[in-house]
Amino acid sequence: MLTAAIGKGSDVISLNSENETWFRLADWNGSALNSMLFGFGPDRKAIKVSGLKVSSTTEGELTRIPFSYRFQTTYSGQRLHCRVWGEIRVRTGPPYPTDLPWKPVALITGLDEVDAALQKILAPLTNSATQFELDVSRRIENGAILTQSTVRKISEPATATVRDSDFEVPKTYRYQEPVIAVPGR
Repeated sequence: MLTAAIGKGSDVISLNSENETWFRLADWNGSALNSMLFGFGPDRKAIKVSGLKVSSTTEGELTRIPFSYRFQTTYSGQRLHCRVWGEIRVRTGPPYPTDLPWKPVALITGLDEVDAALQKILAPLTNSATQFELDVSRRIENGAILTQSTVRKISEPATATVRDSDFEVPKTYRYQEPVIAVPGR
């Protein structure tokens, strides 16, 4: 749980008050949501996307963004045919009183075509998002369907009353990179 972050450009420090840890982010894009299920393998540039469908509907404060696409890639000499689908749900409220240094609805799939289509819909929601939910599923060939769900809730943003240069990590905090849990077999 990220509870505070401070900094600019490539010098960003994030704090987790729940377990009293801190870590560095390369930039604010490090706060963007992502999922391994958007593609497959280490080289996202080798993935060929087809059949991309993205739409949206808004009812009151809830915007639903269903998406789907197919992709092909080669991994360990094998050509793989995959299908990805899911839905993004964004709840909005009144616009934030101040510009946030990060985008609450930032999402990076690593696939340029997919990112561009999703950003067209997500960009207008950035300054008023209060909750961002992502459900994504992937199926490789005729294999099992893998699904991941992520929820990000944004509380009232507060403007820091100290300058970045005056900020100091509390002495009781230890350095720890975020831990990403992957289900085992």
